[in-house]
Amino acid sequence: AVPHDEDGVRWAARAIRTASAPLLHYLLGRVAIVDDLDDAERLWRRNGVVATYVTPAGEVLSPVGRLRGGSGAGEAGQAAEPSFLLRKRARRDLGDDVAGLERELAEAQAAAAVLEAEVARLRE
Repeated sequence: AVPHDEDGVRWAARAIRTASAPLLHYLLGRVAIVDDLDDAERLWRRNGVVATYVTPAGEVLSPVGRLRGGSGAGEAGQAAEPSFLLRKRARRDLGDDVAGLERELAEAQAAAAVLEAEVARLRE
């Protein structure tokens, strides 16, 4: 486990023991390990902590706020929790589906109104 600093950040360079500490610090010195994207965003929004945040799922939030998705692979055959990007795409797709269904509903209601008017006319 990577220890938390006083500011709540877990630095990746501290998780690895090596004789090449300067190289490790150069490569991972500003990489923080976070539990999820909510933690990444919370730390990213804080002043004074400039880092790249990485989740166990492989999602990466860069210092400029750019998000890259993870691999989506779970451990030992477990289903992985959907990544932020997958959830965002699913929400967008669902929104498109809802909009399409609302159009179909409006068309069906209009057709039903026409048929009801025709039935009423025929009953006269």
